Amino acid sequence: MYTYLSALEIDIRLSNGNKTRFVQSQRETAKRVVEHLHPERLFAQKQLILAGEHSLSVYPCAAIERIDFLTEDFPTWSFPRNITDIVEIPESDFLAHYDLNTARGQRRFRPGESFRVYSELELTSGQQLFREIHLLIPPEEPGPEILPIDRTIIFQQLCHAPSLHLRRSGGGMIVINPSHLVRMTFYPGPADAPENAWLADSEGHPWQ
Repeated sequence: MYTYLSALEIDIRLSNGNKTRFVQSQRETAKRVVEHLHPERLFAQKQLILAGEHSLSVYPCAAIERIDFLTEDFPTWSFPRNITDIVEIPESDFLAHYDLNTARGQRRFRPGESFRVYSELELTSGQQLFREIHLLIPPEEPGPEILPIDRTIIFQQLCHAPSLHLRRSGGGMIVINPSHLVRMTFYPGPADAPENAWLADSEGHPWQ
Protein backbone atom coordinates (compact mmCIF):
# COMPACT_ATOMS: atom_id res chain seq x y z
CA MET A 1 0.00 0.00 0.00
CA TYR A 2 1.25 3.46 -0.92
CA THR A 3 2.32 5.75 1.93
CA TYR A 4 0.97 9.26 1.33
CA LEU A 5 3.53 11.96 2.05
CA SER A 6 1.06 14.83 1.54
CA ALA A 7 -2.70 15.35 1.66
CA LEU A 8 -2.70 15.36 -2.15
CA GLU A 9 -0.08 14.44 -4.73
CA ILE A 10 -0.69 15.10 -8.43
CA ASP A 11 1.45 13.48 -11.11
CA ILE A 12 1.20 15.18 -14.50
CA ARG A 13 2.44 12.84 -17.24
CA LEU A 14 3.00 14.29 -20.70
CA SER A 15 2.93 12.63 -24.10
CA ASN A 16 6.71 13.19 -24.45
CA GLY A 17 7.30 10.96 -21.41
CA ASN A 18 8.07 13.74 -18.92
CA LYS A 19 6.45 13.69 -15.48
CA THR A 20 6.09 16.35 -12.79
CA ARG A 21 4.69 15.90 -9.30
CA PHE A 22 2.76 18.62 -7.47
CA VAL A 23 1.88 18.36 -3.78
CA GLN A 24 -0.60 19.98 -1.42
CA SER A 25 0.03 19.40 2.27
CA GLN A 26 -3.06 21.19 3.61
CA ARG A 27 -5.90 18.68 3.89
CA GLU A 28 -8.73 21.22 3.53
CA THR A 29 -7.16 22.76 0.43
CA ALA A 30 -6.55 19.31 -1.03
CA LYS A 31 -10.16 18.36 -0.32
CA ARG A 32 -11.44 21.41 -2.22
CA VAL A 33 -9.27 20.56 -5.22
CA VAL A 34 -10.55 17.00 -5.31
CA GLU A 35 -14.20 18.02 -4.83
CA HIS A 36 -14.03 20.22 -7.93
CA LEU A 37 -12.62 17.48 -10.12
CA HIS A 38 -14.86 16.17 -12.90
CA PRO A 39 -13.10 13.52 -14.99
CA GLU A 40 -15.35 14.03 -18.02
CA ARG A 41 -14.41 17.73 -18.12
CA LEU A 42 -10.74 17.48 -17.22
CA PHE A 43 -9.33 17.39 -20.76
CA ALA A 44 -12.14 19.44 -22.32
CA GLN A 45 -10.49 22.65 -21.10
CA LYS A 46 -7.65 24.12 -23.14
CA GLN A 47 -5.22 24.51 -20.25
CA LEU A 48 -4.55 23.03 -16.83
CA ILE A 49 -3.14 25.58 -14.38
CA LEU A 50 -1.41 24.73 -11.11
CA ALA A 51 -0.55 27.57 -8.75
CA GLY A 52 2.16 26.94 -6.17
CA GLU A 53 3.55 29.17 -3.45
CA HIS A 54 6.44 30.31 -5.66
CA SER A 55 5.41 29.45 -9.23
CA LEU A 56 2.57 29.02 -11.71
CA SER A 57 2.57 26.10 -14.15
CA VAL A 58 0.40 25.96 -17.27
CA TYR A 59 -0.08 22.77 -19.29
CA PRO A 60 -1.95 22.56 -22.60
CA CYS A 61 -4.41 19.74 -21.94
CA ALA A 62 -3.71 18.37 -25.42
CA ALA A 63 -0.16 17.57 -24.23
CA ILE A 64 -1.23 15.72 -21.08
CA GLU A 65 -1.33 11.94 -21.39
CA ARG A 66 -2.57 11.06 -17.90
CA ILE A 67 -2.93 12.52 -14.43
CA ASP A 68 -2.51 10.51 -11.24
CA PHE A 69 -4.20 11.73 -8.06
CA LEU A 70 -2.75 10.25 -4.88
CA THR A 71 -4.85 10.93 -1.81
CA GLU A 72 -6.71 9.03 0.88
CA ASP A 73 -9.78 11.27 0.59
CA PHE A 74 -10.79 10.56 -2.98
CA PRO A 75 -14.48 10.67 -3.95
CA THR A 76 -16.27 7.77 -5.57
CA TRP A 77 -16.60 8.39 -9.30
CA SER A 78 -19.15 6.44 -11.26
CA PHE A 79 -18.23 4.23 -14.20
CA PRO A 80 -20.08 3.57 -17.47
CA ARG A 81 -23.30 1.59 -17.32
CA ASN A 82 -22.97 -2.04 -16.14
CA ILE A 83 -19.40 -1.41 -14.92
CA THR A 84 -19.03 -1.46 -11.14
CA ASP A 85 -15.27 -0.91 -10.87
CA ILE A 86 -12.08 -0.45 -12.90
CA VAL A 87 -8.76 -0.91 -11.13
CA GLU A 88 -5.13 -0.79 -12.23
CA ILE A 89 -3.30 -4.12 -11.92
CA PRO A 90 0.34 -5.15 -12.42
CA GLU A 91 1.37 -6.63 -15.76
CA SER A 92 2.03 -9.94 -13.99
CA ASP A 93 -1.64 -10.14 -12.93
CA PHE A 94 -2.78 -9.42 -16.48
CA LEU A 95 -0.50 -12.12 -17.88
CA ALA A 96 -1.84 -14.59 -15.33
CA HIS A 97 -5.28 -14.23 -16.95
CA TYR A 98 -4.17 -13.88 -20.57
CA ASP A 99 -4.56 -17.20 -22.39
CA LEU A 100 -4.19 -17.33 -26.16
CA ASN A 101 -6.09 -20.63 -26.17
CA THR A 102 -9.28 -19.04 -24.83
CA ALA A 103 -11.64 -17.92 -27.58
CA ARG A 104 -13.65 -14.71 -27.51
CA GLY A 105 -16.96 -15.11 -25.73
CA GLN A 106 -16.23 -18.72 -24.83
CA ARG A 107 -18.44 -18.24 -21.80
CA ARG A 108 -21.64 -16.23 -21.75
CA PHE A 109 -23.24 -14.78 -18.65
CA ARG A 110 -26.83 -14.58 -17.53
CA PRO A 111 -28.66 -11.60 -15.98
CA GLY A 112 -27.60 -11.03 -12.38
CA GLU A 113 -24.12 -12.47 -12.88
CA SER A 114 -20.91 -10.50 -12.40
CA PHE A 115 -17.62 -11.13 -14.14
CA ARG A 116 -14.27 -9.52 -14.91
CA VAL A 117 -12.63 -8.42 -18.14
CA TYR A 118 -8.94 -7.57 -18.42
CA SER A 119 -7.72 -4.71 -20.56
CA GLU A 120 -4.37 -3.35 -21.67
CA LEU A 121 -3.89 0.26 -22.74
CA GLU A 122 -1.00 1.67 -24.75
CA LEU A 123 -0.40 5.42 -24.68
CA THR A 124 1.43 7.79 -27.02
CA SER A 125 4.60 7.76 -24.91
CA GLY A 126 4.72 3.96 -25.16
CA GLN A 127 3.56 3.47 -21.59
CA GLN A 128 1.21 0.57 -20.90
CA LEU A 129 -1.48 0.26 -18.26
CA PHE A 130 -3.30 -2.91 -17.30
CA ARG A 131 -6.86 -2.84 -15.99
CA GLU A 132 -9.30 -5.19 -14.33
CA ILE A 133 -12.87 -4.25 -15.26
CA HIS A 134 -15.72 -5.47 -13.06
CA LEU A 135 -19.06 -5.83 -14.82
CA LEU A 136 -22.51 -6.74 -13.58
CA ILE A 137 -25.43 -7.83 -15.74
CA PRO A 138 -28.55 -6.29 -14.19
CA PRO A 139 -31.25 -8.88 -13.39
CA GLU A 140 -33.83 -6.82 -15.28
CA GLU A 141 -31.93 -7.04 -18.58
CA PRO A 142 -34.04 -8.89 -21.19
CA GLY A 143 -32.89 -12.05 -22.88
CA PRO A 144 -31.61 -15.38 -21.54
CA GLU A 145 -27.90 -14.77 -22.11
CA ILE A 146 -26.38 -11.29 -22.34
CA LEU A 147 -22.79 -10.11 -22.22
CA PRO A 148 -22.75 -6.35 -21.46
CA ILE A 149 -19.46 -5.75 -23.22
CA ASP A 150 -21.07 -7.14 -26.39
CA ARG A 151 -23.38 -4.18 -26.42
CA THR A 152 -22.32 -1.36 -28.70
CA ILE A 153 -23.12 1.29 -26.10
CA ILE A 154 -20.71 -0.22 -23.55
CA PHE A 155 -17.95 -0.56 -26.12
CA GLN A 156 -18.39 3.06 -27.20
CA GLN A 157 -18.39 4.29 -23.61
CA LEU A 158 -15.07 2.58 -22.96
CA CYS A 159 -13.42 3.66 -26.21
CA HIS A 160 -14.85 7.11 -26.91
CA ALA A 161 -15.36 8.70 -23.50
CA PRO A 162 -13.99 12.26 -22.93
CA SER A 163 -11.69 10.69 -20.34
CA LEU A 164 -10.93 7.27 -18.89
CA HIS A 165 -10.56 6.89 -15.15
CA LEU A 166 -9.64 3.97 -12.95
CA ARG A 167 -8.59 3.29 -9.39
CA ARG A 168 -4.84 3.47 -9.04
CA SER A 169 -2.97 0.46 -7.73
CA GLY A 170 -1.99 1.37 -4.17
CA GLY A 171 -4.62 4.10 -3.83
CA GLY A 172 -5.92 7.20 -5.57
CA MET A 173 -7.18 7.58 -9.13
CA ILE A 174 -5.77 7.76 -12.66
CA VAL A 175 -7.41 9.86 -15.37
CA ILE A 176 -6.30 9.18 -18.95
CA ASN A 177 -6.59 11.55 -21.89
CA PRO A 178 -8.17 9.37 -24.63
CA SER A 179 -6.56 11.47 -27.37
CA HIS A 180 -3.26 9.83 -26.36
CA LEU A 181 -4.66 6.32 -26.36
CA VAL A 182 -3.11 4.41 -29.28
CA ARG A 183 -4.43 0.92 -28.48
CA MET A 184 -6.93 -0.76 -26.18
CA THR A 185 -7.07 -4.56 -25.92
CA PHE A 186 -9.77 -6.51 -24.05
CA TYR A 187 -9.38 -10.05 -22.79
CA PRO A 188 -11.44 -12.06 -23.12
CA GLY A 189 -12.90 -10.27 -26.11
CA PRO A 190 -16.66 -10.01 -26.69
CA ALA A 191 -18.48 -12.92 -28.25
CA ASP A 192 -19.77 -10.75 -31.08
CA ALA A 193 -17.16 -8.48 -32.65
CA PRO A 194 -18.25 -5.10 -34.09
CA GLU A 195 -19.39 -5.34 -37.69
CA ASN A 196 -16.48 -3.22 -38.92
CA ALA A 197 -13.82 -5.29 -37.09
CA TRP A 198 -11.09 -7.03 -39.11
CA LEU A 199 -11.02 -10.71 -38.19
CA ALA A 200 -7.37 -11.47 -37.42
CA ASP A 201 -5.32 -12.72 -34.47
CA SER A 202 -2.17 -11.10 -33.07
CA GLU A 203 0.95 -13.24 -32.92
CA GLY A 204 1.88 -13.56 -29.26
CA HIS A 205 0.96 -10.81 -26.83
CA PRO A 206 -0.29 -7.58 -28.47
CA TRP A 207 2.42 -5.44 -26.83
CA GLN A 208 5.35 -7.57 -28.01
